Amino acid sequence: MNARIKLILLFLLFASPFIVAWIVFHFWTPSSFTNRGTLVSPVIQLANIPIRIAAPEPAERKWSAEPRLHGKWVLLHVGAMPCDATCEARLVDMRQVHAALGKNQPRVQRAFAIQRGAADPAFAARVPDLIWLEGAELNAAVGKAMPSGAATGDMLLIIDPLGNLMLRHGPGVDLKGVVKDMERLLKASRIG
Repeated sequence: MNARIKLILLFLLFASPFIVAWIVFHFWTPSSFTNRGTLVSPVIQLANIPIRIAAPEPAERKWSAEPRLHGKWVLLHVGAMPCDATCEARLVDMRQVHAALGKNQPRVQRAFAIQRGAADPAFAARVPDLIWLEGAELNAAVGKAMPSGAATGDMLLIIDPLGNLMLRHGPGVDLKGVVKDMERLLKASRIG
């Protein structure tokens, strides 16, 4: 074999992994993903959206200026007040997911975005560790994350520490799937 052919074969031997990687990256889409929820695409940024905290301590500020939300992962339920049986079941689900996170509980905050109605102080007192949020801009942003025709009250949303709404779990959610998603996100995250 002549030296030129050996050189070309040697080049192809070392270049082939890069060529295959480029082809896979640009032309192959995985058939399944490991997340249990649905990724919100494009991600919806909530960091600069003004919100009103209805309970436990009323305040008005931007999402990014709220120390109980910014810098933490947020499990957000969107619903109407007064809270019906479905709503209460979802709040119990959120509490169970939060409890299942074990040592990572301080990195996650639970919140309820009030879509219609007003916060009920007596009901809010029953769930003291939950932040009750209100705001037209917040509801509009959350509405963008919903599939067409879906009732927002059936959704559990995950927001990253930078205020990006990134993952949603729909009706009949498997709590183990939410816990798996949260554990995976918390393990991979170096923020929040």
